[in-house]
Amino acid sequence: MINVRELSINDAIVMNKWHNNKELFSFLVGNFYGPSLDETKKWIFEYEKHINHSFRGIVSNEKGEDIGAVYLIDDNIPNEAEVGIFIANETNRGKGYGYQMLGWLLSFGFNVLKLDKIVLWTLENNEHAIKLYEKFGFSFDSSLDKAVTKGEVKKIAKYMFLMKENYNG
Repeated sequence: MINVRELSINDAIVMNKWHNNKELFSFLVGNFYGPSLDETKKWIFEYEKHINHSFRGIVSNEKGEDIGAVYLIDDNIPNEAEVGIFIANETNRGKGYGYQMLGWLLSFGFNVLKLDKIVLWTLENNEHAIKLYEKFGFSFDSSLDKAVTKGEVKKIAKYMFLMKENYNG
């Protein structure tokens, strides 16, 4: 069972550690950039200023260990937001936490924020994530796929979406 709490400035050290994890970023669409602790604090401070438009949370497991993060970000389209999850340490992957994290976010987005559509980007080779998203009913819209560069390697970021009427939570 997971616990989700809102991101705060007190999480700067753990978020900085995770944002400096190249292995973790190999699974994510965004590029690895290795921020300093001050840059991470600024990122959190900017989030706190715009808190009514987004949600960023730290996820802990049943032992109380911080294991990852969840994001629901307003993308300036009415009733729509972009979702993101990651499990920072590979020893916590494959234990059902991703399923719980995504389920929590979708419930929060559709039932609390009253969103009509939740979207995401995932790398085409991130097969575990794609299977997870498909379990929840996400669909592809290949017309919005985009090329991204991860280090020296070109990859395709796949666009997926879930409409509220297709959500079974």
